[in-house]
Amino acid sequence: MTVVRLALAACVAVAVLVGGIATAARSAGGSVVIVNAARVTYDSGPGASATIISNSVTTTVASVGAIVVTPKEAAANPQASPVAQNAPVTRTFTITNTGNVADAYTITAATVSAGTITAIAFADPNGDIPVTLGTTISPTVAPGGTMQVRVTFTLANVPVGSDVAIDLTARTTAKGTANGLQSDNGQRWVVTGGVPQIAGPGGSGSQITKTVDAVSSETATPGSTVVFSIAFENYGHAAATGAYVTDQFPVGIRPDPTTVQLNGSAVGGATLTGQTLRVPLGTVAPNVPETVTVSAQVSSSLTIGSTYVNVAAFGANGIAPIGTTPASVFVGTSDEVFDGLGGAKMPVGGAIVTLLDPATGRPLTLASLSAAATVNPTNANPFKTGPDGRYGFAIPVPASRTILKFTIRIDAPNYLERTIGATVTPDVTGTLYRVDLVSQDGEPLAAAGGFTLTTTGVTLDHVFGLLGNLPLFGAHPIAVTKVADRTTVAPGDRVAFTIGFSANTGSDLGAGSLVDTLPPGLAYAPGTAKLDGAPVTPAVAGATMTVALPKLAAGTQHTLTYVCVVLPDARAGTELTNSVQVAAPYAGTNVAAKGGASATVITTAGPFGENGAITGRVYVDRRGIGRFVRGDEGVAGARVVLEDGESVTTDAQGRFSFPAVRPGAHVLRLDPTTLPAGLRLFGAHGYDDERSALRLVHGILDEGLLQDVNFAVEAVPR
Repeated sequence: MTVVRLALAACVAVAVLVGGIATAARSAGGSVVIVNAARVTYDSGPGASATIISNSVTTTVASVGAIVVTPKEAAANPQASPVAQNAPVTRTFTITNTGNVADAYTITAATVSAGTITAIAFADPNGDIPVTLGTTISPTVAPGGTMQVRVTFTLANVPVGSDVAIDLTARTTAKGTANGLQSDNGQRWVVTGGVPQIAGPGGSGSQITKTVDAVSSETATPGSTVVFSIAFENYGHAAATGAYVTDQFPVGIRPDPTTVQLNGSAVGGATLTGQTLRVPLGTVAPNVPETVTVSAQVSSSLTIGSTYVNVAAFGANGIAPIGTTPASVFVGTSDEVFDGLGGAKMPVGGAIVTLLDPATGRPLTLASLSAAATVNPTNANPFKTGPDGRYGFAIPVPASRTILKFTIRIDAPNYLERTIGATVTPDVTGTLYRVDLVSQDGEPLAAAGGFTLTTTGVTLDHVFGLLGNLPLFGAHPIAVTKVADRTTVAPGDRVAFTIGFSANTGSDLGAGSLVDTLPPGLAYAPGTAKLDGAPVTPAVAGATMTVALPKLAAGTQHTLTYVCVVLPDARAGTELTNSVQVAAPYAGTNVAAKGGASATVITTAGPFGENGAITGRVYVDRRGIGRFVRGDEGVAGARVVLEDGESVTTDAQGRFSFPAVRPGAHVLRLDPTTLPAGLRLFGAHGYDDERSALRLVHGILDEGLLQDVNFAVEAVPR
């Protein structure tokens, strides 16, 4: 017997097939009964098999009802849950069947913490089913399925900014479940906000801003690309729906709708009809800064110096279009200090640009504004240019219908100081302005947007932060000197003048002119003029004498000499000053380089005049004897003062003269502070001693005659 069991065990070990038999049925109470038995098949011998079935095991699975209502918000989110104050509001809840039996639901409670519920409904594909609390049963929901419930309410008279909670409780209806009827609660929140409030980034009262390349007014060369930005924000508690931006671009500026972005992300659906760009934005939530950007091409055919301005608008459902600030594109280059002859290729670095108050002559005080940030971040005034010659100031736009005037001064090594008058006039928007520039120093300006020189005023229209290109010219482009062969003259005298001039420019100048203006009392002596030693005939018109000049080679010295006659009606004591100006155009331009000088002679009455003349000398008295002898030398640059304050300065030989003094006694004083180093006054001496610093002219001589008064000084002992 033992042997047989071992053999059978061996057979079972060789080939055993184990299977199962299971059945399931729902009981009358709704429970699921599962019956399970095991079946074993094995080889019982050669070519034979046997099957054994185990006893049955019965398992009963109870019916369970379960429900979850969502969402379950803990608090209000001002950005995600704003609603209009008086408009109907609907919020949706979701009921999920988490039990193991099909179930339907009733709504046992629905409340709002403020406002009034106006409707509750089950969402059904065939139409919403109105709900009566505790009575209406929803359609059946299979295990794992969902049912949505919509709660509609109003928030009339609820204060703006209030947080309102919406609570909803649902209950299962399936009978016979092991755990009985189940309930769950969901919660949602809203924030009352009246209506959307769209404004600019500066706050709820600010204007929506439009900029180009981050500034109100940008320079752009023809054919270049610029980026426009529109910045705004919804400051209300209600979202703006159906939002859009429209932008009417001027002809010559072409936007690309494929480049439109909102906060750096691409926006689909932007369209361009003609020159009008429309950008759909959908819903604009509150308290989120928004920026729409678009790239635009500047036409290559636009005129340098022209300005193109456009204004965009924001609109939404229930919101009429709201205009932005204007943005302008100034075609060309601006705000560069440059060499007037070198043009664009010669910017001037190290130039000091100062905006001056014309009333006080002091620098204007400017606020630190972002419009100057790319060049002058602190809006410093004065401002020093870098190697590129660029400068920049943010000029505050004056109030409507007012103007702002100031002077632009430019100082740079080896260049003439420039002064240019500027007038700023705001446009109707109060955002952009017009700039009018006028030369105050007689030098040319640069045409708007470029480097071409012009002798007329320059206007930049619809700009902000731009003042124009500023040309500089070399110091003394034409060097001019003028001297007379004497300092005092009498009626009938002939006085010879010598004018020297040369071009100090780096290149030759064109043919120009020399204009000499004679004062009353002097007249040109015909036939006496010579240019570089050759006779020349000036054109004389009244007191003006003009000499035509050939081309002026750079660095070449020229000389004009001529004689004037002192007219009989020249009054004694009159200073006769005649001024000369030499002008010649820069090569290839109609802008003239200029230079000038003057010479003065003083008239005396001569021996028959009413007034007298006092002459004299200041000299170094080497022997200390109080009179001028051989070996003594004159002192140049010493000042002698008359008792009435009139003063003269000694020439290179120490000579001085008062050509026309009234008859009578006079006192002269030598100013010791004007003596050269190494010289000093003698000690105290009488008024009649030449070693005295004070000299008395007694006035006993005949009127009209010269009186000679000397001053002796001594060398400081070493």
